[in-house]
Amino acid sequence: MGGLFNRLQDQLNERETKQSGGVSAVDLLVLPTYQRRVMRLLLRHGHLTTYDQLWTLVQELPENQQFSKEELDEAIAQLVSERWLFRVGEEKVISYRVNLRRKAASQLGGGIWGAIDSKIAQRIAKATGSDSTDETPSNDDDTPSDDADDETSS
Repeated sequence: MGGLFNRLQDQLNERETKQSGGVSAVDLLVLPTYQRRVMRLLLRHGHLTTYDQLWTLVQELPENQQFSKEELDEAIAQLVSERWLFRVGEEKVISYRVNLRRKAASQLGGGIWGAIDSKIAQRIAKATGSDSTDETPSNDDDTPSDDADDETSS
């Protein structure tokens, strides 16, 4: 039974990785200059920004960082086609939203399933009057079992 929860968690993590796509802050470093600037503007000024708002933000950049409407159009088209941005809305009111990757789950509770499996196995053993360790699931997480704690406390 110990492996069941681990397998389910692995499948969920794999599915999330495949589906989430999205970008992380580190991914922005590999973008061409204009695309990176568009992404930074969108990240700083809200998740739903219209084209006109975005163009205004570009014009407010320091002069040495500004770029043309053609470059903005090209950057947006490329970012949308590579799924860095989502285009939201109708033709007249199109907004853009950054496709952010979900934050990875904390690894702090990674051994919880092993601990739960161990407790379940202990209760089953007590209930059936069996002292056999065959019912104790393997501890795939390298998390110390309660048996190790019992040995050190005696």
